[in-house]
Amino acid sequence: MRVLYICNMKYITGIVVSVLLLGSCKTPQNQDIVYFGGEILNPKSNIITLMKNDKVIDSIKLKPDNTFGKTFNNLTPGLYYFQHGNEFQYIYFEPKDSIKIRLNTWDFDESLVFDGRGSEKNDFLLSVFLMNEKEMNNFYSYFPLPESDFSKKYEDVFQRNTNVLTQFLTNTPDISPEFKHLAEASVTYPLYRFKELYPYYHKKMTDSIEKVSPQFFEFRKSVNLNDKSLSEYYAYQNYIASYLYNEAFKLNDYKGFDENFKKHLFHLIVENIQINELKNRLLYQEMSACVFHSENGVNAENLTLFYQNCTDSILTHKIKSVLQSKEELPVNTAFPDFDLIDKEGKNYSTHQVINNNYTVFYFWIEDAM
Repeated sequence: MRVLYICNMKYITGIVVSVLLLGSCKTPQNQDIVYFGGEILNPKSNIITLMKNDKVIDSIKLKPDNTFGKTFNNLTPGLYYFQHGNEFQYIYFEPKDSIKIRLNTWDFDESLVFDGRGSEKNDFLLSVFLMNEKEMNNFYSYFPLPESDFSKKYEDVFQRNTNVLTQFLTNTPDISPEFKHLAEASVTYPLYRFKELYPYYHKKMTDSIEKVSPQFFEFRKSVNLNDKSLSEYYAYQNYIASYLYNEAFKLNDYKGFDENFKKHLFHLIVENIQINELKNRLLYQEMSACVFHSENGVNAENLTLFYQNCTDSILTHKIKSVLQSKEELPVNTAFPDFDLIDKEGKNYSTHQVINNNYTVFYFWIEDAM
């Protein structure tokens, strides 16, 4: 999920039931038990990791035949994601769910299918993800259009998404209110985001500012910027970020992403977002961008806003560490010479490796906190 900055079957005329050669999925008798298993073709590692809100719930080892399975007691109902290699996808668990997946890492999202109790919910989320991903490419060709033409294209797609949702709700009348809320968000927030992106991309592609009518953002009346139940969902997170960018862009008189824009953006995050985890993530993402893209230092006011309002000590520590590193190794200074050890145990100096060539050093370091 660039970062984030952030997630198969195609959902066309109904739910397609996948019959997988994964063995039977027995429904747990204990209502608090959830089963998660499946098969990974062409695995990238020997584990699959189940996560929620950036925290590891469990790492499940693959068996020699590349299958895996784990029973969980008292797993909190809601949205999770599983990660294998450098890719991930969402999965929704509720009590008594017994879900198996099958995927090929060579075509991660397109090959992913679900089976077992609870699979229809996840089939829907995945199919909508693929549908919206395809629409993203289409909308880039719509952004240069004037507001009226863009809105017609938008309404056509919105109606198609709404029809897909209606059909799913008709076919699965027994889903929980919590998942229904997520399903509605999955078909609306990605499209809401395209409207938030329109002013910026229209100006970028046409070099003209399109002052949209008040009706253009009528949908905002139904938007909750602090919906705790959606705060872990990528489509909702992306919408919130795009909304804040659009508002900062407008406050900055559509001049672009200068220091004044960033100041407006930090203030908007602090003033509008009350969910701590989401606010911290947004503040960290924007401050990271400021730190890595600035050659003349970070704006002091923005940095103060970040430290005063980010309540995650790990994220503030990371920013402090990067700033300290930039001070110790400014641009256009010589890279320090130190020893490297290859996998055979042989020593090399960094200057020996660089040898007056363009060189990239990549490190991964465990956080000390």
